[in-house]
Amino acid sequence: MYLTLYNDTHQTFIDNYCLSERKLRYVRAPQLAVKDSNRHSVLAFENEVLVTFFTLHYCSGEFPTTDCLIVEDISTDYRHLRNGHVSRALQILPEFVKQHFPEVKQLILLVTEDKHFTQSLCKYADFQDTENRSLPPGDAQVFFQTSI
Repeated sequence: MYLTLYNDTHQTFIDNYCLSERKLRYVRAPQLAVKDSNRHSVLAFENEVLVTFFTLHYCSGEFPTTDCLIVEDISTDYRHLRNGHVSRALQILPEFVKQHFPEVKQLILLVTEDKHFTQSLCKYADFQDTENRSLPPGDAQVFFQTSI
């Protein structure tokens, strides 16, 4: 597996990326996310097939440090689910960030889905639960972080 930053040559991969309606309740569709100029879209390829997508953006506002990136919109193309792609992508993400964002010392992962699954996934990828539950009731986000 390898990670790469989105550019226009990847548009066909993005156009063909499929998410379930359920998943779209929790993440931005890659087709929309790549248009957000405040985010860096990251694509994870396995054997030249786009299997996982997520976005990175710099921390601001409620976060205490400016040398961090927030990881959001994590998804796997539904045709490639349950193969460990997100786990592998998160494991290699710190090295990718060192290469492309050398000023960044910390990653914060925001999770809005099944917390039990996500907690085990994040621990496997060396992200720690910050136990930050400062969001208003109804916003089911959980914060995980790792140092780089």
